[in-house]
Amino acid sequence: MSTAITRPDCLPKDTRIRWVPGYENLYAVTDTGDIYSYHWGTPRKRKVSLYSKRYPSISLSKNKKKESDSVHRLVLKAFVGDPPKGHECRHLDGNQMNNRLSNLEWGTPKRNQADRIKHGTSNRGERNHFAKLTVADVRKIKQLYPSSGMSQAEVSKMFGINRATVSYIYHGKTWTHIKPGPTPSWNNEAKESGEIIP
Repeated sequence: MSTAITRPDCLPKDTRIRWVPGYENLYAVTDTGDIYSYHWGTPRKRKVSLYSKRYPSISLSKNKKKESDSVHRLVLKAFVGDPPKGHECRHLDGNQMNNRLSNLEWGTPKRNQADRIKHGTSNRGERNHFAKLTVADVRKIKQLYPSSGMSQAEVSKMFGINRATVSYIYHGKTWTHIKPGPTPSWNNEAKESGEIIP
């Protein structure tokens, strides 16, 4: 059974504070994204770390077991409730360090990705550290296949990628945000070299 929260002396009067769900009497979270520990009776503000170098997170301890969770999830769970099935946290201003309740909402992955694109924080394309291609490469691939007469295998060999990657780009399954450049005209030499002739 949870008890009333002892407000930290430093907390502004207009800041709300609630127990972290599942950690009542042990941890509390404010609507400004601060976490307080109550293990020693009096509230102590906890330091957060960066999860995957992106999101502030914190380690929570209960019954000698430790679990980590992101601050934005703890804020939403405490003040809004558990996420609907398949939903994740959205940062409305695109700032992953801003974990104020007013900046957070549960949303679908599609909506969250749309937010990232809008804010310029999406890791698609070249921003993805797994990407082997650049935007210029993808535009050239879209020009080469199929209009040049080269096969997917030939194009994939030219760029050092899997043939399936060329297929995914052509069929709009990946790199969907990149439009092809102007349609080139070709000659035999250009076909062999992969150069585009305006």
